[in-house]
Amino acid sequence: MTSRRQAIQRVVTALATRIAAQGDALSKVRRRAEEQVPAVALLSDLRLADIIIWTAHDDRMERPSKPRNLWLRMEPGKPPAIADVVWLPLACSRTPDGRKMA
Repeated sequence: MTSRRQAIQRVVTALATRIAAQGDALSKVRRRAEEQVPAVALLSDLRLADIIIWTAHDDRMERPSKPRNLWLRMEPGKPPAIADVVWLPLACSRTPDGRKMA
């Protein structure tokens, strides 16, 4: 196994260990979220943890057209309006001049 693959394996193992250690907390979050978003039941613990981390990080960030704490100010149970999320880049989106967005 290459050193790169070994490093990836160590990261995956560490993530799995930490996520498993947070099983009770993730179960509580999942139960609460399922009340408003039943599809949460389909998410793996890894994906649920990723969404929690991403949203917590994203709430602290401010970008053009995306105010800080946008997700925290959303009305519970109401899906975001298109106007609320226009700042989200689409995968493989291109700029007006044809360049691929990062």
